[in-house]
Amino acid sequence: MPSIHNKRTPLQPRHNRSNAPLRLNEALAAMKRGDQPIDTWRFAKNMSIKDPSQTIATIGKATNTHIHYDNKFEFKFWGAPDDVKRAKVDLTTNILQDNPTFQHQQGAVGPPRDAQFEAMGSFLWPAEEYEPAKALGHRNFESLNPIRKENNCVINYDSSRSSFIVKGNIEDVQEALLRIRGLLCKAVVQSYPVQRLYLVQNDCQEVILKDLPLKVVYQAGAQSQSSLRKTVKSIGAKPKVEDIALNAKRMKDLVIQTLSKVHWHQGHIDMRVHLGKLNLITYQTFDRKSLPDYKEMISDSYNFRAKITEDLLLRFLSATNSLKPCDRFVYDLADTKPEYIASIEVDIKDGRGNVLITKKWHQENGSFSSSNPEFKRMVEKIGRTRFLEVYLMDTLSDLTWLLDISALEVPESSHLPQWVRDHGEYYVNLKPDKARNAESFCDFETYEGKLKPLAHKRAIREKIIWRFEMKEPYAGYEVEVAKVFNRVYTESPIGGREPVTTFEERWTVDVKHRQWSSLLSENHELRAGMGAEWKADIQSWFPVESNDTNEKLKGHVELLHALQSVQDIVLGKRN
Repeated sequence: MPSIHNKRTPLQPRHNRSNAPLRLNEALAAMKRGDQPIDTWRFAKNMSIKDPSQTIATIGKATNTHIHYDNKFEFKFWGAPDDVKRAKVDLTTNILQDNPTFQHQQGAVGPPRDAQFEAMGSFLWPAEEYEPAKALGHRNFESLNPIRKENNCVINYDSSRSSFIVKGNIEDVQEALLRIRGLLCKAVVQSYPVQRLYLVQNDCQEVILKDLPLKVVYQAGAQSQSSLRKTVKSIGAKPKVEDIALNAKRMKDLVIQTLSKVHWHQGHIDMRVHLGKLNLITYQTFDRKSLPDYKEMISDSYNFRAKITEDLLLRFLSATNSLKPCDRFVYDLADTKPEYIASIEVDIKDGRGNVLITKKWHQENGSFSSSNPEFKRMVEKIGRTRFLEVYLMDTLSDLTWLLDISALEVPESSHLPQWVRDHGEYYVNLKPDKARNAESFCDFETYEGKLKPLAHKRAIREKIIWRFEMKEPYAGYEVEVAKVFNRVYTESPIGGREPVTTFEERWTVDVKHRQWSSLLSENHELRAGMGAEWKADIQSWFPVESNDTNEKLKGHVELLHALQSVQDIVLGKRN
């Protein structure tokens, strides 16, 4: 019987709570019962990690598991085996990738600071315009480390004088000062706004707006539907021969001017011409507009992007009068084998911009061989460093050519976390059946059946590229026709589970001279603060195979004729 001092009945709930039993998370209940954990994970003792409480709470909720951390070196997991398996993958992905174990070299570089020096020099740095730490690195200006090491000198920054003080022997100090000047030139070039030039290729009195249907782009959370944009067409237009020479000169002058600055840039520089449909982004609505007014409108702002909206591969594979295979061992244009390139962009959370991991594959005798992974740096919040964009519009066909010069940084692999290098080496793999069918062909997160999600991924791009070489009189120019698959991801509370925001499948057509890549490859291996040795002149960048001196100075005009030849293939006017 209940005590007379107890006013409640034994089954009466306190504070009017429901009699229904409290339902605990099954995993948490198992832990409270004292059940053994389903799995554990221990990390290296030499690794220090951030407070993981928020991370394990988020992962536990998402996977219906309970995770306990002993504040030392071990995590314990309770829950259904499949849920625990996924939770462990999510946890290791986020803990390891948010807590990189690598360290940049912190020790002194160069001679001992108490050594006797033969000479001392200073370089005045314009700190107000170009913050030294931002331009040269926050860790003791680590971009200067190669100079310190190779020139055996001590370099310190005197903030009171906005100067770098260099100590060493006379020749080393002189060269070090010149190399610091080169790094300043690079910082100046990177800070320049992109140079843009808009050119119209034909002669007409007026232009009109026309509809431009675009292919479907998948948007997460929205119904997929085709897009209708606006383009421009000429009224009574015809090619204007004198415009070709004038446009070629304006283009050439700006290219040479840009290259004279770019030769200081250390990294991967790309120069090529893209073909696309003219797609107006911002414009003044009009029924008819005179050509001068239209030119003024488009020169006011960056107001369009160009895209190829159809499969053009068969036209190029049959253009035997204009093209030949790039591969010297392939004799029939139709037998051209593509190259496969896959890239994944990931934020490694070090504040220096996203890392681009790229891998390539070639098909030989029915099997695929891969290249070593390449690593490049995107500029934070910008992406590529863009130096020049020249738009050449053909209002007869609504096609547009874009000559583009842009760059990416090339970091030393030793300055990247080990997990980034390992992921590029092992977890970016081609799927042969998909590749042969020209479908989205790459698996970015699995190796030998083992899943390894990549945390903080931002974008993925897969390209299947067919390369052709142009025949005389445009020998040296190459055409790339590519099928492209683009995915953009949105940040997620759990790294490795980023959802796809957009997916786009499209085609691209690019033209470039093989000498452009050859010359710019020198910038890839530049020593810090040194400039490339190539010349920014017309004969280097617009070469013509001729013994006639006058003809050698017309290479820029030949480029526009080569572009017209490719355009004729696209429009079905040439084979």
